[in-house]
Amino acid sequence: MAMEAHVEPASKPIRRLTVLQRPAPIPDAALLTNSAQTTYAKCPRKYLNRYIFGVRKRGTAFNLWFGDVVHKALETYWKARQASGSRVGTREHLEAGLATLPKDADPFVLARLQIMLAAYAARWNPIRCTVLHVELPFDLPLRNPRTKEEHRLYRRAGKIDLILQFANGVVLVEHKTSSEDLSDGGSYQSRLALDEQIAYYHEALESLGMQVTEIIYDVLKKPTLKPIKATPEEKRVYTKITKKNPESRLRAGQFETDETVEDYKSRLAAKILERPEDTIYQIKIPRTSSQRRGARWDIWSRAEIMRFSIENDYFPMASGACFKFGSACEYLEVCKGTDSLDNPNRFEVLQDLHPELGRAQTHEVIPEEDESESEAEGQSVEGD
Repeated sequence: MAMEAHVEPASKPIRRLTVLQRPAPIPDAALLTNSAQTTYAKCPRKYLNRYIFGVRKRGTAFNLWFGDVVHKALETYWKARQASGSRVGTREHLEAGLATLPKDADPFVLARLQIMLAAYAARWNPIRCTVLHVELPFDLPLRNPRTKEEHRLYRRAGKIDLILQFANGVVLVEHKTSSEDLSDGGSYQSRLALDEQIAYYHEALESLGMQVTEIIYDVLKKPTLKPIKATPEEKRVYTKITKKNPESRLRAGQFETDETVEDYKSRLAAKILERPEDTIYQIKIPRTSSQRRGARWDIWSRAEIMRFSIENDYFPMASGACFKFGSACEYLEVCKGTDSLDNPNRFEVLQDLHPELGRAQTHEVIPEEDESESEAEGQSVEGD
């Protein structure tokens, strides 16, 4: 017999759904965040599992953890600038951000984080601006672009990373991390130009009475430089002893011992801090009135399709989304019928459907070498 789950609309009594797993009411299912709507767009069944049943895979993929750590550090850096009243950044502001880094992290990962943040401060400290808002939350009615009628089920919700005041106006800044090629004309920048998240936030700020003059994607490129490992004994090749070189030594590019954290950090700093602009990209995204008008209809139309799914208990699988860059969706085995959302060893029930809004739970981190999520899935600094 199927169990029932409940979804609480924004302005209607709780509606019952004949679904399989979760019997408890989930009031936050009526909040339409960017993450929720993009999840539905990728696969309605994944949306059902994640945002209606409120179940997700245990553990946090390393890339997502890394992005969350960077996000928290940047939030603290900008809040320190805001609290100081200074229009430029200082060493103290950077130190505030560095202090948030987890002390129990792998020391080599910690070194990468520290140098990335130092590069970020080197890029932003000299830029004069006033910090208006850091991590600005919003919870707003979702309105029909033509009739202005409120949506029957959903409200718009999210949290905007940063809003700055420059001499020429208000600038919306969104943080990201990535390992991709971030150069002009590359696929990453092309995707950012079409990213629905920034359209979602832009419309929210307009509803809050803020006229945005510019949008910047603040993208931190993850260092590709890896710690040097000792060459395995069986692969070591030594130079021949000659009169000119009386001592035999390892051939160039081979090493007796692993690199220390201190040496790795120094090597990383020498490469990155010399040109921080090659690590911290400030990508400006133009938005035309036509794009903004289209975004309003996109958001509304998707909400209507999602409402249809809820009212008709219809959440089809999108088989094309089962694998991405070689990695399987976390719910693949459930959809195949070989596992269940009730499996406590694999899945956990969330008490908060939208931890990205600031009420995050703590989860075990899947080690970098063992992470099951794809690199592409974990590149963004997740946020709504």
